Amino acid sequence: MNSKTSHILRSTFCISLLFLTGCAMFQPRVPLELAHAPEPPLPTPQTFRAVQSVVFSFYGRSMTGIGVLSLDRTARSFELSCMTPMGTKLFDLRMVNDEPEVLFALPFFTEKEGFAEAVAHDIARVYFDPEPPQISRAWRKGDDLVIESSNGDCAVEYRYRGNPLVLAEKRFFRRRALEARIDYVDAVEQEGFRCISKAKLKSRTHGYQLTIRTKKLIINDQK
Repeated sequence: MNSKTSHILRSTFCISLLFLTGCAMFQPRVPLELAHAPEPPLPTPQTFRAVQSVVFSFYGRSMTGIGVLSLDRTARSFELSCMTPMGTKLFDLRMVNDEPEVLFALPFFTEKEGFAEAVAHDIARVYFDPEPPQISRAWRKGDDLVIESSNGDCAVEYRYRGNPLVLAEKRFFRRRALEARIDYVDAVEQEGFRCISKAKLKSRTHGYQLTIRTKKLIINDQK
């Protein structure tokens, strides 16, 4: 094989590789003027009280609890009290207008500075902002519709899937680094509302996982 033929073959290979890589990375964009969050099949309750089971996995340790959550999404506030199945209190957390307060917490939640406050913020991430507050961009990834809502260095990806499209995931980024991911595993219909019945959160920032299952729900919204 002469040098000219070899050069042509190498060039052809490189062009083919670039083409295939580009196809793999290509994400069909949705024009911003057409992008919108899918209309949920049922509204989400704004105020409710729930009895939940919660499982924390943190640095190789796990802890199971039973929690009582009172939440007002409009006020961006909640109170969460959690205890073990044997009745030992794990923590009392409060969020008022997006500001967390730790009323009580066992050493499991306080030995790492700021961890209890981070749990409060992550609970808020699960339940607050069920729809993007603003849309920065949108694209299709496989069967998912992905809508990004960004504010400065922070961005949240809302991932919708299914038929009809419903919220399946939220991914939280800071300076393009993934901080946390929430999987909305299951939901139930109650009193004309669509309510979260199981959610899993994985925090990369604080190295823990949280699984929430709703056992009983009292909705306070007036329809």
